[in-house]
Parts: sequence; C-alpha cells; structure tokens
Amino acid sequence: MSVRYKIVLMALLLSALVGMILSWWIERTPRLSPEGMCLALNTYWEASAAREPLDGQRMVAYVTMMRAKDNKAQWGGATICNVVYHKRFKRKGGVVPEFSWTIKRGTHKPPAHKALWVQAKAAAEDVREGKFIPEGDLQLARFYLRPAHSVRRNVCWFKKNLVFVDIVGKHHFYRLPKNVAEKAILRQSKPPECQPLKRKKNKKKVGAKR
Repeated sequence: MSVRYKIVLMALLLSALVGMILSWWIERTPRLSPEGMCLALNTYWEASAAREPLDGQRMVAYVTMMRAKDNKAQWGGATICNVVYHKRFKRKGGVVPEFSWTIKRGTHKPPAHKALWVQAKAAAEDVREGKFIPEGDLQLARFYLRPAHSVRRNVCWFKKNLVFVDIVGKHHFYRLPKNVAEKAILRQSKPPECQPLKRKKNKKKVGAKR
C-alpha cells in the first residue's frame, strides 16, 4: 500500500469520524424552543454561514435578543421571532425585511451545514442563558452592518443616525444616540458614503500632428 493511498484513506476515515461525532452531538442536543430556533437561525444566516468568529456570532445573537427585550414596535415587539421576521412596508408599496434571509426559500429549517449550525446554536444559547455579555458600550448595540456587503446609502444612514461602537468579527456595531447633542453631531457629520460620487471625466486623446 503506497503512502499516498494511506494518506487518502486516513483522510476519508477522519472525515467519516467527524461526521459521526457531529451527528451524535446534534441528536443529543436538546430541541430548541421556537424562540431559541429563531435566534439560532438568525445567528446562522447573519454570522455563522459567513464563518464569523464565535464572538461575532454571539454579538449578532445579542443584538437580536436585546431588540426583543427592548420591546419596540419599530423592531417587531417583545419576542425574538417577531424581531427576526419583522418587515417594514414602503410608502410606495413593497415590503422590506429586517433580515434579508427571512424571505429566501429553504432558510427556515435547520441548515445542512451541521458544523456551522452547531456553532450558531451554541452562540445563540450562550446569549439566551446570559453566558455571554459584551463589555462597555457594546451592551448598548442594537444595530450591525457589514460595510463590505452593504450599499452606500445604507452605510450613509448608519453613520448619520447611529453612533459607532466597535467592530467584532466582520460586523460593525452601532447604538442609538443617547441625547440631543449626539444627534446634532451625527447630523453635522459628512461621511464619505453620503457624498455624491465624482464622475470620472473621459479625457480626449489628442492625436499627433502630422
């Protein structure tokens, strides 16, 4: 038996063993309540699926849960599921979901990627059970954004209406302004994302004189 064949065989056996361990773990994990499922799904699609570090996943879960605790109509109310599946209606018609994954097919059941799903559930449960509490102003975070995957007008709105707190994982976290003074500072700010894009002028090529 060649060394290369042995390496391939060992890799296959290791992969099978990992799959068996994950299946065993998932089968023995207590079934989630409806609220726990909503929080875990949101954590998965908003963070775990993008392979966020664990603290990034926990922060996404934390913001979601705290919105429910704040019980504001603009965020969907007092339950995690209502917050996750909250939608806003446009004046000119149409619906805007709070989290875009909620209007996509096949996203409302446990995801196929078992390892990442286990991470998402663990992160969500850590937040629900109070095992994870962020430090400082991150406790006040109620919004998050991934600038690299956001259009300019969304980044502009965040920077003109919210106070930046910190970056955790791939997300930037924001809080509401605490007072009139903070609101005034935000209104007077001029983020580059709020400025009109400068159009590049096409330079006419000047032909050589003959």
